[in-house]
Amino acid sequence: MAALARGLIRTWLVRLVVAAGAAGAWAQNDPTEGASPGGGLSLALILLLAVVGIGIVALMAFLAFYSNTKRREQAGRSAAALAAKQIEARHQRALGRLAQERELLHRELEKAQAQARKADRQVEGRPDDPVDRGEVRVRAWIDSVVDLLWHPDIPGAKLTRAQALAIDRDVSRWVPYDAALSGRRSLSQDETGVLPPQSRRLADVLRETTRAVLIGGPGSGKTMALRTIALAYARDRTKEVFGFRESRLAAYIRLGSLAPEDLTRPLPQVLADQTFPEGVGAAAFVETHLKAGSFILLFDDLHLVPSHELREQALRWIEAAETAYRKNVFIIATRPGDYGGHLRLPVQFREYSLVPLGPTEVEHVTASVATALALTHHPDGASAEECAGEVQRICATITNALADWGISPEATSPLDIVAAALAPVAGLETPRSEAERLQRLVTALCGGHATPEAPRPVTDADTTVRLLAMLAYRLHTTGRSDVSSAKVLGFLEEALVGTPIDPSEARQVLRFAIDGATVLRADAGGRVRFVIPSVQEILTAVHARYATDPMALVSRLHEPFWHEVIVHVCCLLDSRDMIQRLAYVPEEEFAANWPVVWRCACHVLGEGVRSHAFARRALEALSQGATSSDRIIRAAAVRALGDLRIAGCSEVLSRASEDRHSVVRLCAARAMGVMPDTAGAQSLVALLTDRDELPEVRCAAASSLAMLGYVDAVPHLASMADDPNPRVSECARLAVASLTPAEEP
Repeated sequence: MAALARGLIRTWLVRLVVAAGAAGAWAQNDPTEGASPGGGLSLALILLLAVVGIGIVALMAFLAFYSNTKRREQAGRSAAALAAKQIEARHQRALGRLAQERELLHRELEKAQAQARKADRQVEGRPDDPVDRGEVRVRAWIDSVVDLLWHPDIPGAKLTRAQALAIDRDVSRWVPYDAALSGRRSLSQDETGVLPPQSRRLADVLRETTRAVLIGGPGSGKTMALRTIALAYARDRTKEVFGFRESRLAAYIRLGSLAPEDLTRPLPQVLADQTFPEGVGAAAFVETHLKAGSFILLFDDLHLVPSHELREQALRWIEAAETAYRKNVFIIATRPGDYGGHLRLPVQFREYSLVPLGPTEVEHVTASVATALALTHHPDGASAEECAGEVQRICATITNALADWGISPEATSPLDIVAAALAPVAGLETPRSEAERLQRLVTALCGGHATPEAPRPVTDADTTVRLLAMLAYRLHTTGRSDVSSAKVLGFLEEALVGTPIDPSEARQVLRFAIDGATVLRADAGGRVRFVIPSVQEILTAVHARYATDPMALVSRLHEPFWHEVIVHVCCLLDSRDMIQRLAYVPEEEFAANWPVVWRCACHVLGEGVRSHAFARRALEALSQGATSSDRIIRAAAVRALGDLRIAGCSEVLSRASEDRHSVVRLCAARAMGVMPDTAGAQSLVALLTDRDELPEVRCAAASSLAMLGYVDAVPHLASMADDPNPRVSECARLAVASLTPAEEP
């Protein structure tokens, strides 16, 4: 560029000199010099050209200077970038060496710790643990499970960790669950056949399957069962609790507490974030043990997932995890109205339903609850033996309360026992319904149980209950079962605005509800929840009863998340108006959500429910539902007609016995057995004698014929004695024995 500029300058100078010389010569040779203006004009033109030339030369020189400067700057930047890359490469190599050294040191530390633990086990005479305890995070994982679950969910009980872990709670009995849609509390109310369901212990369930769905109503012991499993594995007590020794890492997941985005993330990441929220490499640790089959995965509270869509997503998420990590054990707990039909896991998941506690289990749970309540009033470190007299007194109180309420020992749930244990505090005489029992219980807890650490707030018991009811309603409306303590305080402060009570009292109310009444529970991570979902539901119903339009809840009938609240509100109000509104929802919605409608009707209308106008409306709606294009709706409608047990159902049930789907035919066979007449007997005989029919349907037909007392079916039943299917032949034999009078000796 500089050379070009210099060449241009020389060229222009030469041209200027030549032009100047030519102009001078022309001026000297002009004969009219001095008289003509041409000479002056030429000189001006020459000067103008000279000025333009000089300007161009100056511009070219400036451009050359600018170009040289930019080139030097660019060369400097390139050199600096190269130096920076070299420095970064040296740093990366140094960091890599440090990371390798740290990993080596970490491995050496873990190896030394594993050797030390192995030496300790050898000294103590204990066998080596099949789970690799050399992992530092394994012990942290076990501790986190115990920290999450050590406290029993008993309102009114405040125990230390050691006291709670000393109470054994293997109390549940199980039977196979076989229902497409059911809202009843247990299968024992569904099974009306000759053959009673075979009961199993929780230990038997764990022995016979690695895929289980545990189904039970509110307060029936689902969380108790999962808690028992998790603590038995975490505390290495499977031999003592279940009768077999197995070492696995227990993972307890509350599905209702997961955010919707969690259901799109890999299972290892979700588990790691719950246990090690800031742990580097925690997801890799979890995935390693999942691939090795070291986990027993316990999924609780499927019914607390707020919508049908999210529940479907949760089930598919579990199904994908089961496919990816088949070596692990998967157990899911939910309520019967929230599982079945379209919302169902694959066939490898065996379904079980909780049944009411038997006498032995009642005694066991009663002792556990009484011990927990007795220890609450004793100093830390007290043992059950030190308060044995008080335990016996509380046990007697529970027995008397259950008898006064008309609850037999064979039809008791853990929640009944807890309410009965607190009956003296709650002043429960003979409440008409579970809703009333729970409301009095919560009110009593909020009126007493103050401790020095959590004195009773300046609010009275009724005001405290209303504050907590508003909180429960807010949680329920947003579809949450737990929130951060900051949000809880915000809700309570908002509720106190405009009242005589200072909003700053909200913190004391929250502290009392957690440490005094123990209605709320503070979990790890600063999240707060109600001790059991039933408490949240009853308080939501209390708020809906006083502060909202209760009839507006009818519009939520299609949301199973609100079913218990609807039942509670109906019972608390004793509202025939609500029954009327529930009866006139669309037919398919009426059939699909029949369990909650029927429970409301039974509570309010009592024994006359089948002769009430509600029964006529129900017959009309369910008959329409039995013709739905959706087989799940048809099955639900047919099952509901069996509940109704009124004349006029036989024709509908006979048509249902010819349905193309076996689940509808099975429901029809069971429903016809409880009808007040024998109009459907011929349809039952047709099902029984159809050798192409499923054995379950034929067995149900045999049982129903026996229940109807239809003696004309004896020849058909007798011909089934040599049926190739042993289940059918056994059912037929039992039905014949039931229909044939025993010969007198």
